[in-house]
Amino acid sequence: EAYRSNDENKKLTKRQKKKAAVAKVPYFTPKPASAIKGIDIPVEHMMPQQRIDLIADLSESILEDPASALTSTRTEIATPSKSQSKKENDDSNVGGSDAPINEPQYHKTQSKMNKLLDLASLSTNGHDSHAARLALLSLLAIFQDILPAYRIRLPTEAEMSVRVSKETK
Repeated sequence: EAYRSNDENKKLTKRQKKKAAVAKVPYFTPKPASAIKGIDIPVEHMMPQQRIDLIADLSESILEDPASALTSTRTEIATPSKSQSKKENDDSNVGGSDAPINEPQYHKTQSKMNKLLDLASLSTNGHDSHAARLALLSLLAIFQDILPAYRIRLPTEAEMSVRVSKETK
C-alpha cells in the first residue's frame, strides 16, 4: 500500500465511502468525549492556547458525529479496595450512620456542545474574549452544518388525510 500513488489512495477512500453509504455504516469512528484532550478540565483553569485547541477538537468532533454532540457520558470512579472500604464502613457505622455499602460512584462528563457553549461564555471561560469569539464562530459553523436548509413545519390537514407508507412517515 505504501507504493500506491495519491490517485489510487483517493480511489480507495471513495470506494470505502461508497461501501459505507450502501451499508449505512459510517466510514469513520467518531471520537468519544473522553478522547478529547482537556474536556474534563474546568475551562477557567485552562491556558488560552489550551482553550483554542479544545474549541478546535470539539468542533471537529461535533461535525464528524452530530448525534453524539448533545449526549453526556458518565464513567465509574475507581472504588477503594475491599479491605479499606470495610474499615471505613465499620468506622462510619459506629457513629450510627446508615451509609450504603459499596455504592458505585460516577463522574459525569459534560456534553461536547455544552462544553463549547461554556467556552463561548465570557463568565465561564475566564473572561477570554478571543476564545469566546472562536467558540461562537465554531457554534455558528456547526449549526449551519447540522440544521436543514428547508423549513420544518407541521403537516396540513390535507397532507394528514393522505395515506403514506411507513418509510415516508
